[in-house]
Amino acid sequence: MDARFFSSNKLEVRTAANGDMVLGGYAARYGVVSKLMNGKHGSFREVLAPGANSLAEPREH
Repeated sequence: MDARFFSSNKLEVRTAANGDMVLGGYAARYGVVSKLMNGKHGSFREVLAPGANSLAEPREH
């Protein structure tokens, strides 16, 4: 499993009506070329195909 860390200025933190803190933003964007990433076997970019997450098996929390 890969662990990916990123920084972004496109996250929002809001207070919901009930007082809870809400974090908003995109966890994944479809059809967008990623920034250049470095892996064990060299540098690469990736594009997430629409519906890619629907192929993942659900897991229990």
